[in-house]
Amino acid sequence: MNRYFTTNVLRMFQNRKIYICTLGMALTLYMSGIAFIRSDGDSANLQDAFSVVSSSGFIILFYLLCVIGGGLSYCEDCNSGFTRYAVVRGDAKKYIRGHLFSAALGGCASMLGGMALYELLMIFTLWPIKGSFYAMFSQNHAYFIQNIWNALLLSLLGAVLAGLAMTVTACIPNIFVGTAMPILIYYMVICLSNKYAPLELGPILPAWVYFGNAEFLGGGIWQMLYALAYTGCIYFVLWKIAARQIIRRMENA
Repeated sequence: MNRYFTTNVLRMFQNRKIYICTLGMALTLYMSGIAFIRSDGDSANLQDAFSVVSSSGFIILFYLLCVIGGGLSYCEDCNSGFTRYAVVRGDAKKYIRGHLFSAALGGCASMLGGMALYELLMIFTLWPIKGSFYAMFSQNHAYFIQNIWNALLLSLLGAVLAGLAMTVTACIPNIFVGTAMPILIYYMVICLSNKYAPLELGPILPAWVYFGNAEFLGGGIWQMLYALAYTGCIYFVLWKIAARQIIRRMENA
């Protein structure tokens, strides 16, 4: 991978912002999950807790933290003037690819890290309720494995949102616009597809791909490969848009 990607990744993981966002995601989910456990008591399990959390209003904040954790590095470069220096001294397309791939890694890592920490917190919360670790694990091991797949799929959604944030800031280099617009675009797509899209288009809609609804693939590894290919197609479009906007801005400056 090019040096811009390496530089962005090192800068991202040396910044405490991504760790704060990951912790914030886990605590946000945990606050919603703990309320479910208190209401269900002994019948609570990992899968039901995950389903309740992923469909609650808290998930919006989760998406927001994911964008902040990985998608705003280009906007910071643009506002500081570093973008002009990097493009003039190097390869513009490599610079843009480096930012997009680092945004994907940041969004994916934030989402996956937050989900992993949430699962760990939920295990230690359910342990005393079930009476022993063996009882908790025997009742929840299948749910735990399913939640790993769900977390991997959601991490790809986090990568898409972070990449979308980078593309939005390539068009409008503003931190607040770059933070809010990916969430608005995502929910607009969800609302419009739920209202107008026929059932036959389900396999190309985000809700099918990232929330485990692709039954036609049988789930598991095939669904993950399909989600990876789907995410790759989205990133190809985002790269084309971002490259066109950034190169045009450099030429007109």
